[in-house]
Amino acid sequence: VLGVAVEATHIATGVRARTSSNEAGSYVFPALQPGRYKVTATTTGFRQVVYDGLVLEVGARLQLNLKLELGDVSERIE
Repeated sequence: VLGVAVEATHIATGVRARTSSNEAGSYVFPALQPGRYKVTATTTGFRQVVYDGLVLEVGARLQLNLKLELGDVSERIE
């Protein structure tokens, strides 16, 4: 899905990084600090999706395939 707003929040510091998906549905956060993260995805016509407790380790790459479901934006999937 094009234009999904994706936000990664570092749990310990509260620092947020934002990006959006491209025409292929891919998104990238190029430089996140290691630690635990909460990732939130929102877009029109779909329920908000939240992934909590994701761990990014030093030198690692974390791939998260978001599963969007049709619904009202006010609905939330955790």
